[in-house]
Amino acid sequence: MAETHRELIEQVNKTTTEREILEIALGLEEEANRIFSEAAERAADPQEMRTSIIWLSLRWAMFV
Repeated sequence: MAETHRELIEQVNKTTTEREILEIALGLEEEANRIFSEAAERAADPQEMRTSIIWLSLRWAMFV
């Protein structure tokens, strides 16, 4: 994970436009969505599932 973050920081430092930075941010949000969606699907405990779904809802509400 740390290597991925270093690569992203390097990529941000090399960008020349705001669009490129926003595309990186969108990619990170999509990855977070995938991770929490998968966690919600695997959750054995209903509370765990609700927590993941609530987190996803809050994150995507920021973009609406």
